[in-house]
Amino acid sequence: MASRHTLTVSVAMGIWTAPALAQETSFHAAGYGNAGFDAPLDGDPAGFSSAAFNPIFLWREGDRILLENEIAIADSEDGIEIALEYATVDLDLGGPVLVVGKFLSPSGQFISRLHPSWINKLPDFPLAYRLGVTPMNHLGASLQHAVHLTDRQKLTGLVYLTNGAGETEAGDPSLMARPGDLSGAFGVGGRLGLFVLPQLELGGSLWTSEYGHDLDERYTLWVGDFAFTELDGFDLRGEFVQARWGEQQAMTGAWGQAAYRLQTVQPLRWLEPVTRFGWASGDTPGAMEMEMASLDIGDVLPISAGHDSGAELELGDEPAFEMCFGANAWLRSNVVAKFAYVHRVEEYQPTLRAQLAFGY
Repeated sequence: MASRHTLTVSVAMGIWTAPALAQETSFHAAGYGNAGFDAPLDGDPAGFSSAAFNPIFLWREGDRILLENEIAIADSEDGIEIALEYATVDLDLGGPVLVVGKFLSPSGQFISRLHPSWINKLPDFPLAYRLGVTPMNHLGASLQHAVHLTDRQKLTGLVYLTNGAGETEAGDPSLMARPGDLSGAFGVGGRLGLFVLPQLELGGSLWTSEYGHDLDERYTLWVGDFAFTELDGFDLRGEFVQARWGEQQAMTGAWGQAAYRLQTVQPLRWLEPVTRFGWASGDTPGAMEMEMASLDIGDVLPISAGHDSGAELELGDEPAFEMCFGANAWLRSNVVAKFAYVHRVEEYQPTLRAQLAFGY
């Protein structure tokens, strides 16, 4: 008698699989979304500012092959915007992992680990990532590995090869990860992370690429980062970011953030105060570079498509500073309502921002 094969759908776990292939393949649908509200304190109109949905799809083939991708779908003044955040094939080589495709920038921690709206502690990005001079993602291949030095210490390493930076009409590097933007150059980069303690990580990153019509210019991005996370809800982290391009153009920035989930205070265990300070100094791209910047986040929304709603800040002769104070209300373990006061000195009047974000 021929055996019958049925399709099993599990809504709770997001797993679709057939019994005959259950030992070999599995499919998981996840993602996140958010909606935001802005109330400027300088007299400008208040209103709902954003809505986005980012589905993530994971397909595992056996124990060593994983296909993953994320799609950003957002509403904007020009209609619906759809962008591919990343799409990779991950191969477990018996320790090291080879990742091929379009992947989030491994420089630092914020882009690769913290930028999703329900993970980010505040409704928008740090100042250094709003200037259009840092890549959001790359097209290429990376090799990553981790080594336990002791029972409490670990070293992580990652090296990657990517398509090189392109060139805008204004002669500056174009950092958008697009298949057709081939300049003939390649970018190379890497990151080292040391877990001094299980709760404390120190990291350093570098990515560099030639660009220009004759590949006679160079873009280089340095990032130093740290993160101290306690199991009882304390989270302290920050980054130093420096981008250099051309002969003398450079942007230097830094940010630090502290958050504490009041888990030990029973009536307030849902509450998480958070504060962030940051600064940035140096050069920023012109209008064309803003349009081509890979980090297009609009007012509060992270997506990687190349539209002119992102990279809206321009640094003057003096450094710009940001001060953000907020409180997060965790309605569930994966649903958070954020309320924040954001003030960017030299650039913005104070703004009250609210965002409802969820992950699934």
